This record gives sequence, C-alpha cells and structure tokens, in this order.
Amino acid sequence: DALVREDQDRINLYAKAVVPQMSSCAASTYRRLKENLLDRTYEPTKFVDVLGDLQSSYDCLGFSCADVGAYKTDRVAQCAELPINFPMAEYSPTSHVHLHSKIDLDVNAIKALLSFDSDESWAAAKDVYMYGKNSEIYRKSPDSDPYTVRSLQSLATSALRKKSPWYTFFEEYHQDPNYADAIIMNVFEGRGKWGNAAKEQRAEMLTKTIQYQVLYMYLLAEAADAEADCRSGDKNDNIGGAHSWDEVAAFYIGSLEGTTRGGSNDFSDGQLQWNLANKRSTQFNTQVSEGYALVNSEIEDDLYAGKGELDAYACDSLAKTIKRIERNSIVPMIQSVIRYSLKVEDLSYSSSSKDIAEAEAFALAILPIVKSVDKAGAIVLENNLIIQEGAQPVSEGAQRVADAFYKTMVEFELECELVGQADGVGACEMFQKMANPASSMWSSASLLFSLILGSSVSVLVMLP
Repeated sequence: DALVREDQDRINLYAKAVVPQMSSCAASTYRRLKENLLDRTYEPTKFVDVLGDLQSSYDCLGFSCADVGAYKTDRVAQCAELPINFPMAEYSPTSHVHLHSKIDLDVNAIKALLSFDSDESWAAAKDVYMYGKNSEIYRKSPDSDPYTVRSLQSLATSALRKKSPWYTFFEEYHQDPNYADAIIMNVFEGRGKWGNAAKEQRAEMLTKTIQYQVLYMYLLAEAADAEADCRSGDKNDNIGGAHSWDEVAAFYIGSLEGTTRGGSNDFSDGQLQWNLANKRSTQFNTQVSEGYALVNSEIEDDLYAGKGELDAYACDSLAKTIKRIERNSIVPMIQSVIRYSLKVEDLSYSSSSKDIAEAEAFALAILPIVKSVDKAGAIVLENNLIIQEGAQPVSEGAQRVADAFYKTMVEFELECELVGQADGVGACEMFQKMANPASSMWSSASLLFSLILGSSVSVLVMLP
C-alpha cells in the first residue's frame, strides 16, 4: 500500500521492520532492497523491481502469495505460488523437493546468528542446527499431517549416510560414526580443540563443517540412495514420494541459486556445494564462458543425464553418472585447500585469524577421501593443514599441498584444468612434472620423510 501510494514516511517505517528480515534470504535480494528502501529515498520508478524482490522473498520468509494476496485486485495482482518444477540453477525437478533445498536457509540463519557476540544468538544458532527451521518435510495433506522440519543435525547423524561408500572413509578416519556432529557440538559447547578459540574461528569451523561435511556427505548419500531406488524399481521411494534424483539436485544446488543456468551471478547467495564451486572458479580461472564453474557445467550435464537414466531405470548407466558426480564434486574442495594454504602459510599456529580454522575445516572435508587413495598425500595434508601447537601451518609450502592431490586426481580421472591455479599455485604442476620426470620429479625421499614425520594426526583431531 505504501509503495503504491508513494508514501515515503510509511515506506521508511515498514522497510525498517521488514528489510532486515530479508538478510536470511538471498544476499543479493537483501542488498537491493536495503539500497532501494533504506539507504536512499524510494524512487517510484523502482516499483516493479522492489515488488519483484519482495515477492521473491515470500517463500524464504515462510509465507505464500496467497497469504499476502492481491492489492485492490486491479492494482497489484497476487503473485504465483512456486510450481513443483520450479528450477534450481535451471534444473527442473518433477517432485516436491523445493522444501528439501531450503536447508540452505538454515545455513544462512546460523551464519547470521554466529555473527553476533551474545550467548543468546549462539544458543539460537545451536537450536537451528539441532531442531531445524526452514526445510519443512513435505505434507500431502497440510490440514491433517503434522508440521515437521528436517534439521542439519538429523542429516549429520542420519543412517542414510551409510549408503554412500565414501561414508566409510570418514567414519574410519575420525573413528566416530557421527564425526561431523561431534565437531559441531564440541564447538557449540566449548569443548575440544576449537571450543575456546576466537569467535570468528569457532564460527568458521561450525559453518564450514555444516556445509562441506554434513551437507556434502548427505548429498553423496542421496546419490547412493537414488541408485538403490533404481535397482529396486521405485524411483519415488522417499518421503512424500520425492523423486530420488531431484533430492540429489536439491542438496547440491539449494534454494538460493535462482532459476537460471549456472545459478546466481552473485556468489554470495548460495550456501551449498554448487556455490562453492562457482566462487572458487573465479579464483582459479576455471569458469565457462557464461561465467560459472566448469565443474558445475559438467555436474549439470550429469544431473540431467542421471534424471533420464533413473526415469528409464538404466541403473548401470546411473551408477557411472553418480561416480562422475562424486569425483567432480571434490574439485572445489581441492581448490579450497589450496586457497587456504596460500592464506595461512605465513601465519602462526596461534593466530586468531579465521583463515586458520577455515584451512583445517576444508582439509577435514577431503582428507578421508585422499587417504583412501593415497596415504602419503593425506599425511602431507595433515602435516600442513591440521593445526597443531608449535607447528607452523603449511610449513612445506602451498605448492607441496597442491601436489599432494596428484595421485587422488589421477585415480579419479580429474583433469588438472578443472582445478586450475591461484597465485601461481595449482594442481597442474605435478602433472607437468610427471609428464617430464627428467626435469623434475616427485621425490620418493620427500614422500618417505612425510610418512616418517606424520603421526596419527587424524586420530588426534577429534580429541578434546
């Protein structure tokens, strides 16, 4: 009403009440609304843009177009509800998985709450993690079925994870079936290695563990479950009859990437693996011509292929597609480890920089996978990125860390161009060395030295 009437006083009043709540939605939408309604005097020529941003946020805020309705019928029509096939970065589902994808809003909420110093906000963040907030479990009959939400903790401890063959790597590495939940709860409750670290370090260890251990493993589990559903002949054997492959896409992309190919062009919007790949692509020069990650382009093709294979119950072909997605999905993790190796190699182990915690969090998200292929490479990662008292982070240098991924990339058939390089450091150098061993070679003595020095860091990581 205030926008239509161009009532500046009421626009300012209502905006102060509403716009801050948009900070839990897409970051780009929040910034535009803040700029158009709070930071400057509202310009009536921006009406359509502002209305579109407001309406696009209804779902994030938990209400519908029908709840808001139309304005005087002939002035502003009621917006349309999201259809079942509402795209996620152009992937169009055929079942009710939009609610699954809204788990990224819980990540957003936790990040926002952890940005405050108060005990109350951190307690609220813990509640969001444990009990959930935004990702409603589909109800076929909303009037009679109970309202429930999935929580990040329920995903972190779900038995479904055991369907992924990669779950065993993590369970064995940490010697704990609920390894990620243990890290998170220790930080929330002030225990263990990171429980009493600087606030920014604790916040990063929490959020990165949620994003790239909890949600990543659950994504892998959904992919394995899709293959199991294929082989059992029931692609909709899920809560609410959700299509198994749609669930994979929902947990890879999330609800905040928008509808267009490649996802949001504002890389501060997304919170899941898709977003990480897009962010890293700008830092490692691994983008396609449309401006998003090369690895996402390949995974996007496999999402479409997997949907068709599951619909046709071509299960052997689906298994191969899943393996490609699994292997490609570690690319942004490799890039992240290299990026943070560069950021922390000149820092002390006692630094309060958040980069220290991020470096270890990203290392832990991929170490068990590397160890399953190359124990020597895993020891290099442990010695350089698992922060230990008295030990200089990345003491062997960032390029040594990058080289430690060589055998894993060869085993997974990952081309070095997918990973690229940042600040002159990247995965391709070892490929070049191995192609021309006479000029420079992977030193067996160096690897042996790492093996001798490397104690069982992985066992110590979870000790309080």
